Order: sequence, then structure tokens, then C-alpha cells
Amino acid sequence: MIGRMKSRMRRLALSVPFLMTLHALVSLSPHPARAQTPAQQEIQRLTGQQVSQEEILSQLAASGLSRAEVRAQLTSMGIDPSIADAYFDRLDGSAVGPLDQSADFLQALAQMGVLNEVGGFELGDTTDLARDSLARALEAIPDSVLTVFGRSVFGGTRTEFDPVVTGPVDPDYALGAGDQLQLILTGDVELAVPLVVTREGFIVIPDVGQIFVNGLTLGDLTDVLYGRLGAVYSGVRRGADATTTFHLALGRLRSNLVYIVGDVSIPAGYQISSVATVFNALYNAGGPSEQGSMRSIEVRRGGRLVAELDLYDYLIRGDASADIRLQQGDRMFVPIVGPQVSIEGMVRRPAIYELRPGEQLRDLIAFAAGPRPEAYMRRIRIDRILPPAERTPGFERVIVDVDLETMADNEDFALLDGDRVTVSGIGERRSNQVVVEGHVERPGLFELVPNMTLGDVITRAGGLRLDAFDVVAHLIRVVPSDSTTVLERVSLDVGGQPVPDVLLRELDRVVIYGRSELRTDAFVSISGEIKNPGPFPLDVGMTAEDLLLAASGFTDAADPFTAQLVRREGRITLGDTVAISRDIVFDRSLPSAFDGFDDVVPEARSGVELARDIELRDGDRIFVRRLQGFRDEGDVVISGEVLYPGPYALERRGETVSSLVARAGG
Repeated sequence: MIGRMKSRMRRLALSVPFLMTLHALVSLSPHPARAQTPAQQEIQRLTGQQVSQEEILSQLAASGLSRAEVRAQLTSMGIDPSIADAYFDRLDGSAVGPLDQSADFLQALAQMGVLNEVGGFELGDTTDLARDSLARALEAIPDSVLTVFGRSVFGGTRTEFDPVVTGPVDPDYALGAGDQLQLILTGDVELAVPLVVTREGFIVIPDVGQIFVNGLTLGDLTDVLYGRLGAVYSGVRRGADATTTFHLALGRLRSNLVYIVGDVSIPAGYQISSVATVFNALYNAGGPSEQGSMRSIEVRRGGRLVAELDLYDYLIRGDASADIRLQQGDRMFVPIVGPQVSIEGMVRRPAIYELRPGEQLRDLIAFAAGPRPEAYMRRIRIDRILPPAERTPGFERVIVDVDLETMADNEDFALLDGDRVTVSGIGERRSNQVVVEGHVERPGLFELVPNMTLGDVITRAGGLRLDAFDVVAHLIRVVPSDSTTVLERVSLDVGGQPVPDVLLRELDRVVIYGRSELRTDAFVSISGEIKNPGPFPLDVGMTAEDLLLAASGFTDAADPFTAQLVRREGRITLGDTVAISRDIVFDRSLPSAFDGFDDVVPEARSGVELARDIELRDGDRIFVRRLQGFRDEGDVVISGEVLYPGPYALERRGETVSSLVARAGG
């Protein structure tokens, strides 16, 4: 897509609708707000320019369209036609109010042809700098844009990832202010008591009193309640002899206010569920921004660092062990992104990855899910931006090739910020193959086994097809010393087997030709007063009359009695007369301009052959002449103040206007 835009950019002048379309195209990435290159940002800046009102007025005046015509066109396009009134009022000098310059209106003017061609309003000379800048921005966009790994996870809707606010929680859930509990007693005492943890961290149970629960788990609180409830209700005790039992459950969970700052898409304070983790909070905030790190998410609680998360643990390995639960007042900080390196080619997950200190080439390949089976690890190309101290004018980059295959397991290669790593693929040549091409039942690649002969591989390929040229085959062999090829001609017997048989070698290529490929296609042609003139394939037994039928028959002006057949005779040599002409006549039963002339008997003409009796040969040409004196009078159209306006066929030569008006009812 980007390549097509570059080509169009070189051919066309920039235009307003083109700029709008271009702006939309370069923004089409999974997450445009967080995956734009600097070149794409430059295009966004340039495409925000507006066309001046004076330019639109000038083009509108030059178009020659009236107010009513423009209004009608806008109405048909579903656009408010009153938008055009302000422009025409300005042209008439009767108004000086603001003019609408919406994209829909400009696009409508372009479709009406009011604005310049190439799809929009051509920018003036004052926009040369903008045009050049946009062209450079287009050139800076690579044809294949890699995305930052992990950014797409945060690009969709986020409600699916919000934690539940009701229902069971894990045993480690710590109670806090705002949690709602349900205490149920059954047995000697039947009682259900709703409880809410106060701001001070207490719950109050009737007849039992106040219990401090802040920071306790449900298990801890259960242990406390055995003692406190047992002091009031004698049947509450541990063991099978208890006559009163109780059940403690969580109702609605509290919410915590946490702050997410730094390089995130939407930094702010968020009310999140008390079971929400760092990942849940990041989803709510839209994830790290384009400049935000995914490798070092900090969580601070009470002024001290309590956790530092690497999102790659979760995104690559599914390890959420470091994803801690957030508490009231926690602050999450997303720092600026660290060194970024791209990897593409024969890896399973090409993308742009962020590296932490100490991570090198092997780590990058592991992030990319490893090499694909066809990866060539002996030459990994690294396109590197040189450090400023190592640059020379005109040479700011360098190519580095790394042989990772022969490198020891404890060796690695250090990467720098901005490196572009490409893993190439292996070649397509196979060492133990032979190829069978052409007219066999199953052409393709075959394994070369010891002592395999040409006859063996033809048999494996299903043998020769019925249309195969079963006289000779070509065996094309590679010379190992210089990789050149030589051709050997191999004769075939009546069964399609080589005589004598040949022992095959690596990379041999067998070609079986088809008879249709060796045969020159035969054609005949017909021209003149024919509905569908041109060349036609010659079928065995085709006559001149058959060719006429294939060409859809005569036109109304054809003379079927004066057709001519031109045939090439003998071998063509320099100075010879290569064609002779014969007159032919077509059967009266065929539709033609002579329908109804039964008194004409073409068979009576001397020296003329019937078309149905002439079997055609390759290269024959037939010309059908025009009927002498034929004239198509044609049709005329009469309109205006007559009784029956419309088209009329001329009844005779020399018909006058007055007779035509009379036929139209006067």
C-alpha cells in the first residue's frame, strides 16, 4: 500500500482529497496513536492544511455551473445544498459571511469537476515546501512497517479485562474499607447479617461488637469469629458437636484509587476494583504510550518502590507471578522506553522489541519466538546507526554480519539502540533431487535414490501423457565444476522409455515435450461486411460457410454472391506469387441482404464455387464485399413542438423535413 502511494506521489500534483485519503491510509495501523513513525507524523501535519476560500471561489466561478445546478448535485450526494449559497452570494457580492470548508463539501466539488483534476484542488505555488516535505515523508516510510511488540494488547476495548466486583476471591484477599461482607448463622440461631468494613477498618456485628478486620484475609477473620461469636452463641464452636454454624462471604468488593503516571496513553487517577492488578490498571490507562517502556513498570506505595514489572514476562511467557494486586493510593509509573531493536525476516514474530541492560542478539531472537525452520543463522544482517563519534560525512550507518551458528553457546553479540536485524532464509536448491517437467502425469521434484535411471523417474512421474511427444526427451545436467548446464538428447521407444536408459545425477532436469507445443496453430480469417470479423482457429473439416457462421454472419450491407477467398499456394520463396484469389458464393439459405430475392440463382454463375463445398486451409482469408448501391438511410430524431417527438426511420431517399414533420403529427 505504501509503495503505491509513493508511486502516485511521483506522478500527481498534491490535492486536497488526495491529502485526506493519504492521511487516512498512512494512519491505518492497528493502533495509530501509538505506532506512528516520525514520517507519518509529518504527513499528518501537512495534511491538516486548508484550501483558501479565494481558491475555491475562483474555481467555482470558472466552472460555469449555476447555483441551482450545484444545489441539485449536492442534494443528490446527500449534502446540505445551502452550503453552496454562501459561495454564490460571495460571487454575487451580496454577502461576506464565513464559508463552509468541510471535507465533504470539498470532495463533492471535486466529484462535480469544480476543483482541478487529479481528484481535487491543486495546491498553489506557495505550497512547494509542503509538497516537498510530504514527498520526503512518504519516502521515509518503509514498504513494510513493523509494529512495537505488545502495543496491540492495549489497543482494543478494555472492559473485558476489568476484574469482577462481586463473587469469590482468592484466599489471600486482604479486607479493607468499603468491602461488603455477609455473615450467615444457621442451627440454634438463624441469622443473616450484612457487614461493611468502615473507613477505620472495623465491622460491627449486633450483640458481638466491633471487630478490626483491615488487612485480614477471610481465613484470618473466620478464626477471629470463632472466638467472638462463640462468646455470644454457645452453639458456635469448632468440631462436629457444634449446634450453630456460620458462613462468611464477600459481597461487593471495594474500589481503590490508584494513580498511573509517566509515559502512558491516558495518565490519570483511576478507581479500580480491590482485586485489580498492575495489568488491569494498565488496560484502563490504554497501556504504555509510544514512548513508554514495557520492561520496567514501577509501583510505589507510601513513597517506596514495592514492585517493578517486566510486561514481557506476561506477554511472551504468560508469567503473571510479578503482577501484584494494587492497593489504595498506589502510584504506577511508566518510564521512557529503553533501547529498541527491530527484527524481521525468518523469525516467527517479527516486531520492534525493547531491550533491557545485558540483553543481546540471542535474547532478541528468543523474544521473536525463535528462528523459522528455513532461517539461515550463519549470516544475520544488522543495519546499525553508528555512534556520533564514529560517523563520517555521508556514512552514518554500517552493515554488520553475525554468524550465530558457529558462535559458541556462551557467546553473544551486543546490540545498540536503533539496530535493524534481518534473519535471511536458506536457498531453494536441494542436493538429492531430480526434476521432471512437461507432459508426464505427475511432474515435479523427486528424490534421487541410488542407481535411479531416467526410465525410473519417468515411471515415478506416472509415465507420459497421451499428448506427449514420445520420440525424444531432453536431459539437462549441471556441471559440478562451474555450475553450467549441458543438454543431452535421449531417444524414447514406443512405450515412452529411454533408449538407452541413463543413470541420473543430482540436480538433473528431465523435460518431456507435448505435441501441441510443437505444432503450429492453424488460423483462418474473414473480413469485410461481417458482424464479427477477425482470425479464427482452423478446425479439421471447417468450410468457408462454417467460418461465416463462426463470425456471426453477414451485415445488412453484405453481398454474399461476390465473396473472395485468398489462399497461399506452395512454399513461400523470395519473388514467388504466394497467394491466389478465388470467387466464392454463399448459400441462399443463409441470412443476408438478399432475403426474399428468390429469382437470384447463385449456382448459375460461372467460375464461382459454393462456400459450403470449400474446405479451408491454414492461412485462408475470406473477404465479403459490400452490396452494390446499398445505402443505410438511417434514423433521424425530431423533438420540440410536434405531436409525436422521437426517432424516425427515413422511408426513402430525398425525404424532406416537411414530410418528417407531417409524420410526427405536425
